Amino acid sequence: MMGRAFVKPAIPKRKAVIARAALLTACLALVAGCTASRPDLFGVGASRQETLSFDVSGRPTLEIDTAYGEVTVVGVEGQTEILVEATFTSRGEHPESAAEHVERVRLFTEQDGDRVILQYRASDQDRDIRRYSGIGFSITTPPDADVEIETRLRPVTVENIRGDVVIETSRDSVTAHDVSGSLAATTTDGLIEVVGASGDLTLRTTMSNIHLREIRGTVDAATTYSAIRFSGTFEGQGNRLKSKHGLLEVKVSADAKLDVTARTLHGTISSALPVTGEQETERWEVTLGGPSDNDLELITDNAAIRIMEL
Repeated sequence: MMGRAFVKPAIPKRKAVIARAALLTACLALVAGCTASRPDLFGVGASRQETLSFDVSGRPTLEIDTAYGEVTVVGVEGQTEILVEATFTSRGEHPESAAEHVERVRLFTEQDGDRVILQYRASDQDRDIRRYSGIGFSITTPPDADVEIETRLRPVTVENIRGDVVIETSRDSVTAHDVSGSLAATTTDGLIEVVGASGDLTLRTTMSNIHLREIRGTVDAATTYSAIRFSGTFEGQGNRLKSKHGLLEVKVSADAKLDVTARTLHGTISSALPVTGEQETERWEVTLGGPSDNDLELITDNAAIRIMEL
């Protein structure tokens, strides 16, 4: 005798809501239990400041490697030293333990001529310190410095620097104003904003926008899920703006001269300035403003490409 096929009974909507609420309550109780057993998971914060100075006579090189610390570097005309305000942070179960922890955070510094190194090294910290501690820096320097910055989970800002700049952070923003050497900046999940820059720019992020204003130079910028907006002047070969799913918007002057390649799969391509050349729905090979030694490649899959007048 054949049995009947089993049919899973439908759960009434009210019961489903009650079940989800019970599951959420259980999850919250679990988190609360973990926090109660490990109050230092979030705990109480403490900080302290330390001021350092380094005399330099030539073109400085500044190398910063830290974690969980915001970094700001500003070039000051006429300054002949690197001035550093370091902010040490840590956490503890209560104010007393937090204060004790922050006193034990160690900063490594080294100067070799005009080269200055500032490092928060996890390997230098005691085991109970390293997980919840970090060092941030607010620095002024001669403007012609070369600057290299690496941090995690905190923003980076650079202003008025004429040397070469390399920035790497994660899950936070990069801001650069008035930089005139080369700039290479990488972040994940963070906005990149560059204003008033000249030189070679190489910019990478994933989940956020790239905003470029008052730019003159060669630009290679890429993101994944967000927009890239540019205004300024492209110079030389190798200019490229690329996004997987975001708008590409370019604003250039009416007399700009560019050889432009634009490609999109599921968007539109448009220009408010006159162009000549091949203009298909998903691909353009055009010249803007006449023959030029400057080129530009615009690539996105699922968004529009717009060329506009500045």
